[in-house]
Amino acid sequence: MGRAELVDPDVVAFGTYPCTEARTARVRLRNTGDGPLEILHVIATCKCLRVVSFPRMLASDKTGEIAVAILPNEESGAFNHVFFIETSDPETRCLKVRITGYATPLYDVACNATNSLGRIASETSWTGRYEIVATGTGYMLGAPILEERGTRSAFEVQTNSPASYTVTRRVTFTGTGALLSTLIFPVETASGPTGTPVRLAVTAFRRPTLQRPIPRRPVGPAPTPSP
Repeated sequence: MGRAELVDPDVVAFGTYPCTEARTARVRLRNTGDGPLEILHVIATCKCLRVVSFPRMLASDKTGEIAVAILPNEESGAFNHVFFIETSDPETRCLKVRITGYATPLYDVACNATNSLGRIASETSWTGRYEIVATGTGYMLGAPILEERGTRSAFEVQTNSPASYTVTRRVTFTGTGALLSTLIFPVETASGPTGTPVRLAVTAFRRPTLQRPIPRRPVGPAPTPSP
């Protein structure tokens, strides 16, 4: 039977690169067995990954290449993803390959307050200021979109230049469960929207109030008193 063996390391490190570019991880698989080796599936574990190519069958002592790409504008910042190679080797059914890197975002975002509050006990308000600075030229932020889940909020945007913005936000957590308030800015160029949007998210968690059960009274005629 065929035997699967990775020729290359099981970690592909892309290093730092612009998030607007694609990167392709390529690893070689060798059949070290006496019979044919079938490559059944290559499974991507993130929507940002796309399987580019892989051989369906490898004869004995033959090597084939598996290629999986990180799509452009799908990652921003550090990432760590895996994909799996399923083969007909009964001893090595599944091989795991890890892809790491840092996709330089179109905008750097800094906040003067912690925007992940964790567990809160009651209705809580949060105020913070974001500084947003472009890492390249030719970009601008479009009109923001506000998404609320168990929150209400207000914001103010100050445009310092086409490459620099200050955003002040005030968020009040009113609901229970996982609470989220996100302000989303599309990234635009002269030709239209492009790239991963800038997301200013504020999160918290609040336990729902537990109601004590009320005992149910029996329904029916009152008991007759004994003589």
